[in-house]
Amino acid sequence: MPLKQGTYSIASGFGPRWGTSHLGLDFAANDGTPFYAAQSGTVAYIGAASGFGQWIVIDHPAESGGGTTVYGHMWDAGATGLSRGDRVEAGQLIGYVGSNGQSTGPHLHFEVHPTVWAAGSQIDPQPWLLGATEPGSPEPEQPQVGDRVQTHFGIDIASYQRGLDMARVKAEGFAYVIAKATEGSDYVNPEYVAQRDGARANGLLFAAYHYVREGISAREQVDNYAATEPDRAIPVMLDVEVGSGGVELTRAVVDEFTARGYRVILIYLPRWFWHGHIGRPDLSGLPPLMSSHYVDGTGYASELYPGEDHPGWSGYGGNVVAVYQFSEKGQVAGYVLDVNAFRGTRAGLEALFSTQEDDLPYSPEALKALIYECLATYVGPVVNDVKDVREQLCGAGQRDAGQYGGWPQLGNKTVVDKLAELSPPECARTCAVTECPNRVPTN
Repeated sequence: MPLKQGTYSIASGFGPRWGTSHLGLDFAANDGTPFYAAQSGTVAYIGAASGFGQWIVIDHPAESGGGTTVYGHMWDAGATGLSRGDRVEAGQLIGYVGSNGQSTGPHLHFEVHPTVWAAGSQIDPQPWLLGATEPGSPEPEQPQVGDRVQTHFGIDIASYQRGLDMARVKAEGFAYVIAKATEGSDYVNPEYVAQRDGARANGLLFAAYHYVREGISAREQVDNYAATEPDRAIPVMLDVEVGSGGVELTRAVVDEFTARGYRVILIYLPRWFWHGHIGRPDLSGLPPLMSSHYVDGTGYASELYPGEDHPGWSGYGGNVVAVYQFSEKGQVAGYVLDVNAFRGTRAGLEALFSTQEDDLPYSPEALKALIYECLATYVGPVVNDVKDVREQLCGAGQRDAGQYGGWPQLGNKTVVDKLAELSPPECARTCAVTECPNRVPTN
């Protein structure tokens, strides 16, 4: 964390604010409160900056998680002796909170960029900070080899890749496969089942994708997918591009999948489609993005991959890029097809492609029906018994609150009312019956 717990409050989050977009996270704190490097890295920029007055920009290498963090509004960015090019460690004191530049009060403005600093590439810092340690905490243990941040390559395929040898895909070093399952309300990839089963049988992580089509309701589209892939443990990606309509339909399809117990892990919504076809809408709140920005040429994925600083990793629409499709001409197992990259640990990749089902795999309608069935089966008989007793006390047909019509044989009085009006002699005569000398003994 950039500040110690108890020294700050969140004054403003990431996203729309005052008719514009706030591209960072504001930590309100007293003037002069120390702040710290959120991750290890190198000082890329320091000093005067428009809007901030002063800033510090730290570039983080891949082994530290990658990306860039920005710290703004301090009075003197060099107060701790930092200079451009200096190495800093996570949790190192780097500055003091101020209210410089365009500021309404003392606070630290904190930004995260997924790669290098670039105007407009900021992503929401709060997910990035999840699990962050407090400044001054002990250094975490060095990760094991399998937990190191690295690039994991994968492929996405459709019916055109019929017969693709998944054992060979695995042997060539690929980690995951995303296969087309359905499109709109009626198309089904005839190769889907074979591609799914082949990938999983060879130890490849797997997800299915659905191509969203405009003019078709979210319910109809998910009906088509669910009939093709009923297994809620298979993670889902949505393909949103030409012919998919606006982001409102995308959100509706995500909601429909989620309501039915599926887990939507990615949205393939390329920057070119977002920018040039649907008006640059807000994408925050959606699952993370798969972007596409192709390099030239054809070849093996490891040779074509342009690296972590490529613009294809830059987020947009208030969302982050989790998977980057960097070529449509990758050579894989004798085929030429789309190749993708995921940056992170193996554990992070497995978490993204997790086959853990949602805890509640029911639609709202199905859940209501289940609750009603339980009530009718287990609660209904008890309620009926209670109403039977009420009727005996209050009169024929008097089963609901406010009904006290009584019994005709009791003068249209309830049992309780009739007992209450009995005179003492009547009570005595009634009681005397039990003492009748002609009564047949019971023992």
